[in-house]
Amino acid sequence: MRNEQFNSLAAQAGIGVGSLGGSAPLYHSYPRHQTKLRTVSGRDWLQFGGWQDNWSAAVAKVEEAIGCAVPTLVNAAVESEGLRAMRVGARRVRICAPRGDRRLKRLRGPIDASIGVVTELGHSRELLRLSGAGVRHLMSVLMPVDFSVSAFALHAISQSHVHHVPVLAMSVLDDDGAEAFDLYVPCTFAKSIEEWIVAHGASRVPHG
Repeated sequence: MRNEQFNSLAAQAGIGVGSLGGSAPLYHSYPRHQTKLRTVSGRDWLQFGGWQDNWSAAVAKVEEAIGCAVPTLVNAAVESEGLRAMRVGARRVRICAPRGDRRLKRLRGPIDASIGVVTELGHSRELLRLSGAGVRHLMSVLMPVDFSVSAFALHAISQSHVHHVPVLAMSVLDDDGAEAFDLYVPCTFAKSIEEWIVAHGASRVPHG
């Protein structure tokens, strides 16, 4: 197919096309949103996994260390003084807090293997925040999840994917109190996910 025919069909389909001879990626043309994307730095992350036989005792140990309750429902989260506890499985809890937080240090202390296992995740994840007008619409474009207010309330979490990359999304409040979404993404794919999100309508702002 000649270039002119291809460009004409692409324009009719709403596809933005760069030079066919270049290496620029082909992205669908989406309307620009007032949604902002930034990287949230200075955070650390780990996971606690326990066993069925003594899960209640394990939860008590975790709650003693982090100073707040662990969610009882999967795909729920709680926040307490900058720390987040996210229930990502029947017996798995992921905990995010400022780097160097004493509560994470307590949880990293010696843990009897009969109680559970702590896995470090901070080195392998990056935290991105989407906020601003149109954020729920953009999230619905990025992930195959119902992000309506009735289905995805504050502190709800979902483990899905963005552009085929596994991502954990959480509904939060931004610094100004407006609704926002935090995306925990693998570091190795963070740059490509950022580019994908910007290509779908977000504006990149400095790190927060």
